[in-house]
Amino acid sequence: MSALEIVADAPVGAAELVSKFIQTSSEFERSFLRLGKIRWELEQIIGGSAFSMLMTAGASKSAVSNAKYGAAAWARVQAGELTETEFERLTFDHCRLLDESTLRIERHPIREILRLKDEYELPDDMVIAVAKASCETTELESLVVVAKREKYTGAEFQGALAMRAAAIANNGGKKSDLPCRAVLEDARGQSTGSAGKANIGGMVFRLENELRKTNLAALPMTVLASLQEMLAPLKRQMIRLEKELHDRRGRSGRA
Repeated sequence: MSALEIVADAPVGAAELVSKFIQTSSEFERSFLRLGKIRWELEQIIGGSAFSMLMTAGASKSAVSNAKYGAAAWARVQAGELTETEFERLTFDHCRLLDESTLRIERHPIREILRLKDEYELPDDMVIAVAKASCETTELESLVVVAKREKYTGAEFQGALAMRAAAIANNGGKKSDLPCRAVLEDARGQSTGSAGKANIGGMVFRLENELRKTNLAALPMTVLASLQEMLAPLKRQMIRLEKELHDRRGRSGRA
């Protein structure tokens, strides 16, 4: 829809000003890409960060900082990971993810990661996890589909479990009826020969999940006291574990 159609009932001249505003704002929003190219080229010449030099010369801190992300994206073009056409279409959020400090150990082609980010509207933390997932690139999309469905996002993202769900679905299971995380934890215990033994990962997850769903404020004091008594041994073992880790780190530091 054109600016003229959007402001059809507005006073004369409004459509032209709307068009001018949109064009100018678009140029403003894309400026970090052009500044990023310049900053990248400058840093190749001086052999390091151009931040101090640009700030001393009078550039604004926000412009210099934002150019960092454009520079990170332009570096991908120079490395052959993206084309110049793809670079011109990048958003600021894309470029922020392309910064080396964010995707330091990515395992997959960056254009595939960005495609999945846009197509599935992935949050940044999940994009980072997907980029580092230890699976074949061809399996990434299946992983993302399962991860989105099972809400493996952010700190809860677990690529191994998501891939296990995808494998179950591909081996005759219905993709609309994928197993939940608790079932996958049990399956892991059985597949690794630990069936009938204490599956700590599964137990912790199920306990955490049940406590999250429980309205503790509505429970009688006697029930809360019983629950506290049941968890006391676990708390003691966690304290013991923390002490052991602290002692080992201390010994390692002294060594």
